Amino acid sequence: MKLFLFLDDYLLDSKRDVARVFPAAKLERVLPLYSQTSGETHYNVATKRYEAWAATMPHMGNRWEDLEPEANRELVVSEDGINWTSRRKPGTLTITGDIPEGLKVTQKTVPCPPTYDRWHGLEYEDKWDEDPTRRYKCVVWPFTREISEEGGIEGGPGLIACSPDGIDWTADMRHQWFKTAMGSDTSNNIFYNPVTKHWQVVCRPRNLDRRIAMAESPDLENWTEPRVILHPEETDGPCTQFYGMPVIVYEDEYFLGCVDYLETSLGEVDEDHVFSDFASWSKWLGLVDGRLAYSYDGRGWWRPDRRHVLLPRTEPGEFGCGGSYCKTMEVGEDGTVNFYSVGNVMNHGVTVEGYPYTESTLMHHTMRHDGFCYLEPRGWGYIATRPLVVRGDDLTVNYQSSVDGQVQVQVSDSHRNPLSGYTFDDCIPLTGNQVYGRAQWKEHSSLADLLVKERVRIEFKFIDTWLYAARVDCGLWFTNTPEPIERI
Repeated sequence: MKLFLFLDDYLLDSKRDVARVFPAAKLERVLPLYSQTSGETHYNVATKRYEAWAATMPHMGNRWEDLEPEANRELVVSEDGINWTSRRKPGTLTITGDIPEGLKVTQKTVPCPPTYDRWHGLEYEDKWDEDPTRRYKCVVWPFTREISEEGGIEGGPGLIACSPDGIDWTADMRHQWFKTAMGSDTSNNIFYNPVTKHWQVVCRPRNLDRRIAMAESPDLENWTEPRVILHPEETDGPCTQFYGMPVIVYEDEYFLGCVDYLETSLGEVDEDHVFSDFASWSKWLGLVDGRLAYSYDGRGWWRPDRRHVLLPRTEPGEFGCGGSYCKTMEVGEDGTVNFYSVGNVMNHGVTVEGYPYTESTLMHHTMRHDGFCYLEPRGWGYIATRPLVVRGDDLTVNYQSSVDGQVQVQVSDSHRNPLSGYTFDDCIPLTGNQVYGRAQWKEHSSLADLLVKERVRIEFKFIDTWLYAARVDCGLWFTNTPEPIERI
């Protein structure tokens, strides 16, 4: 491994006078709507642009054959989500292969996307695929139909689409990742797992089964049935449901997700929600916020303190007060973690007669690089890692100190005996605020001079400092993180 995020004590052997804190992401801005009739704004991970329809599109239950002709529709495009400087025609989704009997589609090449929340999930940049036409991937539902208990929201198989630019997409009928009739009504997203060397799609087991599931494939063609990976527990609160979970692969070593927690109404009756008893088989009323989940291998998932809210709701009357649904997570060029979510004014499942269509808009939250949690000391805090086999020379620390705060680093053998020249007293204290603060000692500028590079412990002593992460190329005798190779 190279990155130590202190999400739990898995990599630690000792800890003293330290508290683990999970901060909330910072709400940078609520992006203004392009117009009162444009609907939701989308941040396209592939193009790094904001996009919105120039006019309102059908929100739910739209049929592909009923969509307006491509010539009558345009997307407006913005660099910052505020100044809309250009327009473009929608891209196309080209479906290759034989379409199963019974699925209605008037043409194999259709304008896209009809709506962002129904059409596809998070665009995934596949930096390892040597084919430039497959640089971006996403999941699509090209055969949408009306909601019914038998047919669900998605009326046909979910496909994998590929694109060279995030605008024009091609979906192969051989790449069917989801075949259950009820579909998966959530923010489905695909990513490549460098640990298992499999493709994975985050979804639901089926529509209205609000738990987080995952399907896997070694080749985009042969997929497992969706397997539940996160199930609401007693500590989540009564009648909590999980609406969705976008995932990012963080520095090819961690898997991080933002779970949309739907805290439902305990006293709801059919007459309370917009669909009346037509959809009485599911809960509809409730509030939504985003909470952190993480994994070391992409298969086993954990959630930290259930009280921690990553994307909190806003004050009453503001966008995001009724719900904040995370749609996109990405790491910017400067290392900042960006969250783009749809912020609703009203509860899930609530509509008000006469209320404008613009009941939701795009919200942008940010988080410091590696800032998913930090260790906060009580006086002088102390932690020590498990025995490591050090392979690299540089050890860097991500930390933020107050005026008199500092971090000191020590290297010891497996018996906790400090190595000569690498003691706390030898360390040049790290001060200030750095993401890649390099650990140095009076006579050693790095770990390069270590005579013994097996079974050493790295110890940290710090005061008035938030300790976010540490980086050093090392191995653990009991685990390994392989490189992302052998792609198909």
